[in-house]
Amino acid sequence: MTTVHNSTQAQAVDIAIVGGAMAGATLALGLAKLSTTLARPLRIALIEAHVADNKHPGFDARSIAIAHGSIFELSRLGIWPKLKHLGTPIENIHVSDRGHFGMTELNAKPLGLDALGQVVELAKVGSVLFDELAKSSVQVYCPAKVTDLQAQQDGHMLSLDDGSQLHCQLLVAADGAHSVVRQHLGQTTEQVDFQQTAIVANVTTNQPHQHWAYERFTQTSHLHYCLCKTWQHQRCKPKSP
Repeated sequence: MTTVHNSTQAQAVDIAIVGGAMAGATLALGLAKLSTTLARPLRIALIEAHVADNKHPGFDARSIAIAHGSIFELSRLGIWPKLKHLGTPIENIHVSDRGHFGMTELNAKPLGLDALGQVVELAKVGSVLFDELAKSSVQVYCPAKVTDLQAQQDGHMLSLDDGSQLHCQLLVAADGAHSVVRQHLGQTTEQVDFQQTAIVANVTTNQPHQHWAYERFTQTSHLHYCLCKTWQHQRCKPKSP
């Protein structure tokens, strides 16, 4: 990782990625690996507004499930081997619908798979990804925010709040739903309010989960129970506030 700050001259890069959460960080690492196979290595810059700690909005206390197909792609990029120790395998999934007869079970073993997916805690994933970025050729600007963006005939010129300037041939907006890049470029969005609220919580169960995930549908709600990394008696440990 190379960090360049307060440069009086625009730093030329091939690709600039704005946003360093799951999408941006994994893209940067994947491109860095691809770059090693090219005659001329790619010059890649990653701009991220927040340090990857427990206050990072993209690497918070939530857990996410990564499907088997995504695990395969992350493995191809050399990223999943670095994250594997954080994963809890989903070996079985139970799906039911209240008020309806029957249910559905999905099982990894009959499909010849070790798992249908893996559950990882985002806070720990963020720490690993940024450790890997530090070992890579990616130029990381963090913490840094885009204050100005100009589309030019030969690329884009970015100004950052630390005084740095970047000129890139390809710009990637990975900075979320309220994308600063989108706003600077004047791109509109279409929003639909479904009048629904989601609650995400970390809970401790009395019984071991045995690598089962559950989905329960009702007329008014949808409950999805994922697995956390097992520590004590295969219980999911709640997060510290």
